[in-house]
Parts: sequence; structure tokens; C-alpha cells
Amino acid sequence: MNQGYTWGFRILVLLGVINPTFGSTSCTFTISDLNPCAGTAVQLEAVAGGTTYGWDVDGDGQPDLSGALVDFVVPSGTSEQSYTITLLADGVPCGSETITTQAQPDASLGVVPGTGSLDGNQITVCSGTSEVTLSVFNASTTYADNASYTIAWGDGAVETFDNTTFSNATIISHPYSGFGYFDLQLIVTAQNGCTDTTDYVFYNGSNPSVGLANPGNTVGLCIPATITFPITNTENNPAGTVYYVSISGELVETYTQDNVPPSFTYTFTETSCGMTTSTGNYQNAFDVQIEAINPCASSQATIEPIELSAPPEASFSVSEPFPCVDNTTYFNNTSQTYEVLNGSCSTNLNASWQISPGSSGVDWDIVSGNP
Repeated sequence: MNQGYTWGFRILVLLGVINPTFGSTSCTFTISDLNPCAGTAVQLEAVAGGTTYGWDVDGDGQPDLSGALVDFVVPSGTSEQSYTITLLADGVPCGSETITTQAQPDASLGVVPGTGSLDGNQITVCSGTSEVTLSVFNASTTYADNASYTIAWGDGAVETFDNTTFSNATIISHPYSGFGYFDLQLIVTAQNGCTDTTDYVFYNGSNPSVGLANPGNTVGLCIPATITFPITNTENNPAGTVYYVSISGELVETYTQDNVPPSFTYTFTETSCGMTTSTGNYQNAFDVQIEAINPCASSQATIEPIELSAPPEASFSVSEPFPCVDNTTYFNNTSQTYEVLNGSCSTNLNASWQISPGSSGVDWDIVSGNP
């Protein structure tokens, strides 16, 4: 926002000292502008009356700003408003002054249907053609009080209009060349000299395409397992396309149109036992998904299932770690196993035992169990 007052007026106010009295406590302070544009900052400076200072700018009796010299940003608004500023010296209110803001204009554009769509401050054209024309109209709610308009189209072109060349019934068109994002800016100046600026993001593109090739050998694996998935059909996507790669719904990598690689490599370090693919189609399996997104649309490609077993962790318990001769000792298998096969997960595999040193029937005998 531009301030709507002259330098001569501002110097006069800065040099003018306000000596308000509040009860039995008085103080001296200055305000840089008693009639600022809405949305701009005024400087508040305590000159005398205390050692610590606070400023109540919203009228609730509590300090909102602290310090002898502060900047107060006047709230935005398209109509005149008054604000009472109270200085608190050493925690005690010592005086007040009222400022009246000048109305700021409304900087708003509309987009002609059929030439693009407007959602908030996002303007989108999804024609799939690099050469497009954007058509806009004046949507300012303060049209009658506006004086001029400046549009920076985001491609280096800047144009200035007034109410005769950009009325509230006028359509202005601008050609663009190329895909991607353009930072469009509208600056409106009111007849009182106050300004308002609105930034828009214009995107020209099309719905993206993307593919993820299955390299094979994605089942019957044992961790750790490294798999490379070719990424396809990205070369013709427009600038501004972003790619998200997820493993079973968890984001693991992000690319842009400028750096999307020809393949994605991932090392699986956990078993797929107990997992469900993000599509819900497979149990005890992972999936890899890539999604291409831009303001026009999104596309996805998924590889599933990816089944991974974990090598067993051998362990057992012993009833008597130091048995006496001719006593029976019990060994219990406590090993962990996770084997994924044809979508099923088994955690109860048969174990084989080996006993050394010594020989069966000579040094020891197995009295029960399956070795």
C-alpha cells in the first residue's frame, strides 16, 4: 500500500508534539501521520513522561506494542476508519490521540469464462497450448473512487489504465507464450492517492501424464532389497508439474519437471508382513506410486504387490544353562521369522537343530522333540 499524504504534511506532523493528559499522568508523544492510508504504517514515538512505554491501539486497555519508538500498521479497509491510540507510560495510561484512515481501493480482477478459471488468486488455463490469451475484467468494488490501474502480466509486459480504458464493463486481453507459471500483479491507485496491490499466479498448462514401469522380480524377495522402477511419460509435461513418489502411502521423494529422473531406486529394509498396499488390493505387500500434479489435473501410476520376507533371527531359551551329567535340559525355539509367500505371511517356520560338539548317543541323547 502507498501512503496517501505528502512529505510536507508528514514532516509537519512529526515535528508537532502531542501533549495529552490522562487523569493525573501526562506524557508527550508524536504520530507521524494523523490521516494515513488504510493498510500502511504510522510511526509512534514517546518523547517524555516515563521510562517504559506501551501502546494500546485496539482500545482494549492493554498494550499491543512496546517501546519508545514503534510502527503501527493501520488495518486495511475500503472505507474511512478511526482508531484511538493510547500511550501507557510505566504501565499507566497517560494520554490518547485519534487517527482517521483514508480508504484504500480494492485491487480485484475477474477472468472471462472460457479463457481461464479463477480460484482465489490462482488463474489457470488448461488448453495444452503454449500460445494462449488471457482475458480479464475490472472487478474492483471501489471502481467509482479509483484513478488508475497497473497490470504487470508476469512475462515482462506492464500496462497502465484508467477508468476510461479499464471500466467495469471493459475486457482486457493479453497473449502468453509458453507453459508454466507467471506472477501477475494488479496495482490500483485511488483518487485520494492510496493504493492497493493484489498478486495473482497465472498457470498455463495441461493435465500431466506419468508412468511407472514394473521391473519384475518384486515378489519372493528378502530384505534388504533394492529395486529400480523406470519413470516414463514425463518428457512432454508442462513446466510447473510436480511429482510425488510414495511407498504404501508414505511420501519418500519429490521431483519437479526440471529434475524428474528416468528412474526411481529404493531399498526396502523392512518386511512387508502386516502391510496393506495403498490401493487396498494386496495384503502383506508394499506398493510404489508416483503422482504427477499441476494446477490443471493429476495422474498416477502404481506398482503392486511388492513382497519381502525377513531373514530369521535365531534364538532359543535353555532351562538349565549349566546342567549336571545325566540330567535333562530343555531347549525352546524363540526365533522370529517373517516369510511372505503368495500374499500370506508366516511367522511359524520349522526349525532344525544342530548340536555340537560331541556325538549323539555318546555324549548326549535327544529324549523328545524334532531336531
